[in-house]
Amino acid sequence: MRDKPYYSLRTGKHDGEIKIDLDTAKKLFLPLYRSFNQKDYFQEAFGYQCVDAGYVVGTAGQEIEGAMLLALRKGYLWPIEDRLSEYAEDDFFDVVEFLHDHISKPLEGHYHSYYGCGMHYSTFNRLEGQAEFRAAVNPILACFDTGFVLSNDGEILHLAEPGFAPLLEADLPPTDEPNVEARVAAAVKRFRRQRSSLELRHSPSQRGAEDQL
Repeated sequence: MRDKPYYSLRTGKHDGEIKIDLDTAKKLFLPLYRSFNQKDYFQEAFGYQCVDAGYVVGTAGQEIEGAMLLALRKGYLWPIEDRLSEYAEDDFFDVVEFLHDHISKPLEGHYHSYYGCGMHYSTFNRLEGQAEFRAAVNPILACFDTGFVLSNDGEILHLAEPGFAPLLEADLPPTDEPNVEARVAAAVKRFRRQRSSLELRHSPSQRGAEDQL
C-alpha cells in the first residue's frame, strides 16, 4: 500500500477536500458490500446456500428481510443489491449500521467441492470483521455530505468540525474521579449523534419526506 500522498496533494496543488452526494456514496458502497459478501463475511448471520443441504440458516434467521424489518422498522430494504439505488439517506445509514451488527470474519470451515458449492465456515470473529468493515466504509462516509463516521460501537456519527476535532479526540488529564472518561466519552457520542440527527432532519431527502406527511 502507498503510504504517501499522490502528486497534486504532495505538491499542494489540491487541498484533498472532496464531497460526494448520496448517489455517489451508494455507488461506492455497492462494490464494497459485494466484496465482503463474496468473501463470506455475512455467512454466519445470513446463512448460505448448499447444493446438498439447501439453505442453511444463519444467526439472523430464515428471513433476512424480516430481520431487517423488525430491527429497522422498515421494509423493502432487502436484497441490498436490488434496493440500494432506491435508499434515502436514512435508509442507507440504517443498512450500514445493520450490516456492521451482522458482519463477522470467517476463520475456519471446510470446502464443499461437490458442484463447486464453496466454503462452509464454522468459526468466525465478529470484532475483526467489524473492524475491517469500518476501515472500508469510513472513507466513503467521511466524504459524504458534511462528513460522517461509523464508530466502533456501530453508530454513524457526524465527524467533528476541524476546530472541534482536537477537543473531541484529546486525552484527558490524570484524575482520580471514577468513571470520568466514560462520562466524557458518552458526552462526545451524544454531541456527534445530535449533530447527525440535525443534519438528517435538514437534508433535502428528509425535508421531502416530511413535506409529504
